Amino acid sequence: MINNEIFYGFLNKFALSVNFNIKNNNFNNISTDIQSKYLNISNAITHAINNSLLSFYDFPYYIEISEKTKNGIEYKKLPFFLLNQSHTNIPIVINDKNISPERIRNIKADSLITRETNIILAIKTADCIPIILIDKNNKVVSVVHAGWRGAINNIIKNSLEKMKDNGANMKEISAFIGPCIQQNSYEVDYKFYTEVLDINKKNIIFFKLSRKYLENQKDNIDFLKKNQKIIRKENIKYLFDLPGYCKQKLLEYDIKSIALYPIDTYSNPDNFFSYRYFSNHQYNDIKYRRQISWVSITDFIN
Repeated sequence: MINNEIFYGFLNKFALSVNFNIKNNNFNNISTDIQSKYLNISNAITHAINNSLLSFYDFPYYIEISEKTKNGIEYKKLPFFLLNQSHTNIPIVINDKNISPERIRNIKADSLITRETNIILAIKTADCIPIILIDKNNKVVSVVHAGWRGAINNIIKNSLEKMKDNGANMKEISAFIGPCIQQNSYEVDYKFYTEVLDINKKNIIFFKLSRKYLENQKDNIDFLKKNQKIIRKENIKYLFDLPGYCKQKLLEYDIKSIALYPIDTYSNPDNFFSYRYFSNHQYNDIKYRRQISWVSITDFIN
């Protein structure tokens, strides 16, 4: 009997899975067949990425997996879809298996959505937020690249609406926010601060003053609200909570099941690529490398 299962993974800089979750958060209770299928896909992605130079144009277009069948070992190539991520608010729906991953890789967009089976949707990140959205019951999935620009310009909203257009139920979507830069490492300037507050004054809850400007963080929000004129200086720096902001966008669309991976990419350079860390430390040879996050609706036989 052929069934579908949804698999996904967040990979670190060594292309090793740092977190995954399938079927009720308990991998140990999954059948051996499904575990084997997940590991086949995850290991195949790891192998393909480790054999590349981790540049955008060097990632493979297809991921080859092996499966045990009654006829022996069979090999299958799964299309591996990556976008030309450009900090847009544009989602792309893959609803036709005739669309090639080569074609998609030239499109400037920052989210992929599908109901198709046996393809892999993936994004690259190094501080920006990878978000995987799954409606397990209706078999609709999405992978979203949410940098600050895309986040404030509604890439999450647009992705959720495209999922709904393709059969997803908002109340049944689970969201997984992967490894990204955390607030204490994400220093921004006054221009950034005002741009986000111009969208909605309530966004002030996602900011605090950098430690160099405020010793006591306990009453930080009250300080910001009461001292706007004092702190409006070009040299003032703030810390922005990008994952918190993205979580709020999900909650606004009634997404109740939200899991956050709490590790900070910037302060963990041994395990994660961080654009900001490598730029600040002038590691120019690797600053453009990225981790991969992926999701797939895949057939398996039980």
